Amino acid sequence: MVTLNFNRLYQLIKIDIVTNKKNMLVTSAAFIVILALLPFHFSGSADAYSWMLYIGGFMITNRAFNEMHDHRKACAYLTLPCSNLERFLSKFLLTTVIFAIVLLVVFYACSMLSVITNTLFFHHAINIFDLTSIGLWIGIGKYIVLQSIFLLGAAYFQKHSITKTTLALGCLFIVLAILLFLFSWVTCPSCSQSGLFDLISKSFNGVYFIFWIVVAPICWLITYVRIAESEIK
Repeated sequence: MVTLNFNRLYQLIKIDIVTNKKNMLVTSAAFIVILALLPFHFSGSADAYSWMLYIGGFMITNRAFNEMHDHRKACAYLTLPCSNLERFLSKFLLTTVIFAIVLLVVFYACSMLSVITNTLFFHHAINIFDLTSIGLWIGIGKYIVLQSIFLLGAAYFQKHSITKTTLALGCLFIVLAILLFLFSWVTCPSCSQSGLFDLISKSFNGVYFIFWIVVAPICWLITYVRIAESEIK
């Protein structure tokens, strides 16, 4: 049943937070320690934010569907009074949108604290975390796309989903590289070696562009279908 009730979705997100609070607390504690150990100027770095977004986000995503894979909890989780769309959106919002925003707020707060501390005690000017940076938002956009792959992996693989998803991606890229080579060779059999590699490079650029557009919606759809399949089982 594909229905969406925002009140149910809100309640489901709260349930997910309570259920996974231990995992979230451990991850939060790790972030706090890392931020405390980082040099002051790193708290204003978009690159540092991106690293923590990707690593932390993938770690949280890895455990997103633990209840669904745990036979002791699956029945209770899959019989909650909500639709499969709401189940999917809850996991998606928590591991993607909410996590990125919360980390953004934390990073900005730490950056402000660093600026104040440096101004008062060290008289050293550092840059504040720039929320208007285009590179920052491009990085978040790329995270949303890549995270959709790991969310799909978390829905399908019961254990070690990050490792298995990464291996699956590696195999997929190898197959894709072979197909691109064969396509380029068949298209231009008389091309020189440099010409062939140039054709492969152009083909790869086209695939790379398509990747960022179509991958996330496809992964989200398959993840939703996987949740529906689990409910039927």
